[in-house]
Amino acid sequence: MKLKQSDKKSQTLLPLLSKVVFVDWHGVLSDTPFWHSMRHKRLGPGFNFAEKISEELFVNRADLVADWMRGKASSDDVVTAMRNGLSQEGQVIEIDLLEKLKRDCKFMNYDRGLLGKLQTIRSSAYLTLATDNMDCFVEALPKRPSLYRHFDFVLSSSELGVLKKESVETFFGDWLHAHGLSYSQALLIDDRNDNCDAFRSAGGHATVYSGWESIRRDLTLFLNLD
Repeated sequence: MKLKQSDKKSQTLLPLLSKVVFVDWHGVLSDTPFWHSMRHKRLGPGFNFAEKISEELFVNRADLVADWMRGKASSDDVVTAMRNGLSQEGQVIEIDLLEKLKRDCKFMNYDRGLLGKLQTIRSSAYLTLATDNMDCFVEALPKRPSLYRHFDFVLSSSELGVLKKESVETFFGDWLHAHGLSYSQALLIDDRNDNCDAFRSAGGHATVYSGWESIRRDLTLFLNLD
């Protein structure tokens, strides 16, 4: 697969560049939550059920979600555990939550304007999606060629087994080494301060995202670095 760091053949088709920009997904390129199709107001009760799912997962099952993001639990594992938890509360579940999760991952909205602006850097830096994300997202991404083709590589915590802030070296280090780059030649765009702080501590550049203007200056300065 073109964008995976393990695909040596496809990497040889890319130009050899001296910089890389790592860009986050949720909070930067997209704010679309899982099971987003159930949140549409015209679906009525589905919105409330989606809120219940979020509470069961991200509040009651935070440890399970963390394992999901590290690839230690699959989407199937998570949905099964969540269904059991909701059923114990007396919630009747008639929806195929796993199928809806996978389908919704294929139709997540994203900031086309921002992604379009980031395409302009690809003649001087690799554009790499670097996301703390789940198996369902990684599996869905190649099924969206109009989105997928905008990145040179994809790094996901569910495949690397670690979140960005937990080990910058494990998350980014192997990729940088494989491409002959150092942290000083890398910029991370992320909405989380802790991720950016960890990346800077490793010697990289990082900018906290809150809109295009929040990163434009740092991105311009980084690309002009010697």
